[in-house]
Amino acid sequence: MMIPKSIIVKYSGHDKRGVYYSHELNFLTERDADLFILDIKMLMFGLQSYTKIITWVKKEEITNE
Repeated sequence: MMIPKSIIVKYSGHDKRGVYYSHELNFLTERDADLFILDIKMLMFGLQSYTKIITWVKKEEITNE
C-alpha cells in the first residue's frame, strides 16, 4: 500500500499591481491540498498556474506473530 510522504502545491501568477508571485505550500493530506486549490482558483487574482506534487512511499506491513 502506498501513502503520501509529502504533498506540495506550487502556484504562481501576477497580482493586481503586475508583480509576479510564486509560492509553495506543504499539506498533510491530499484533501487539504485539493481544497486549497479550489480556493485559490476562485479567490486569487492573476493566478496563472498551479501544480500539485505528491511523493509516495510504500507503507510497511506489520504482522503479528
